[in-house]
Amino acid sequence: HASTTVVWPGSHTEAYAEYMADTAVQRRMDKGLAHFTLISALCEGPGRDRLITGWEAGARRMPVPAGALLLWASRTTHQGWSGGPRLAQPVCWEPRARRNQTARDRKLRLAALGLPSTHWASLALPHELSGLARLGPVAAQGAAKPEAVRLPLRASIRPQTLVADADFDALWELLKDARWEAPLPEELRALLEKSIKDEFKAVF
Repeated sequence: HASTTVVWPGSHTEAYAEYMADTAVQRRMDKGLAHFTLISALCEGPGRDRLITGWEAGARRMPVPAGALLLWASRTTHQGWSGGPRLAQPVCWEPRARRNQTARDRKLRLAALGLPSTHWASLALPHELSGLARLGPVAAQGAAKPEAVRLPLRASIRPQTLVADADFDALWELLKDARWEAPLPEELRALLEKSIKDEFKAVF
């Protein structure tokens, strides 16, 4: 009774090429919406039907015990599967040579504010599901159905990325309105460089 990740083994080759050749997917990419693709969003036709059939036949839920690490190539067709409470940390790695200075600015900012990014490490785009804002606390809530259980959450947890004397509240005030698609002003970049631990900056 635990949630997990579902993958379609082998889909990172031919199936992925079909996704990327689809005109509906290409339109999403042109709009900057390319960090994930639903099979249902592809153009209707035999290609989409073939992918749906392949997913239905080949998709497998992954047993992932507590403390385990699940690795897969991001071109592999995958999705979440809800079967109960799960606490997991997704991580995406790409070669550092793929990211530019503006993307590194975003990485610094995300790390300082404790915000999630989308699937592509080289782009460091903030995940729109976060609302890009500080959230309020969440009260615990029990329920008969596992999927309705709500875990208690604080309004925010101080990110482990920050050095001891970094002012988390001040960082939020200074950075909340800065544009994500533009390079940061030098003074904000310098503040972030000073506020984040070297061990984290080393992997940006």
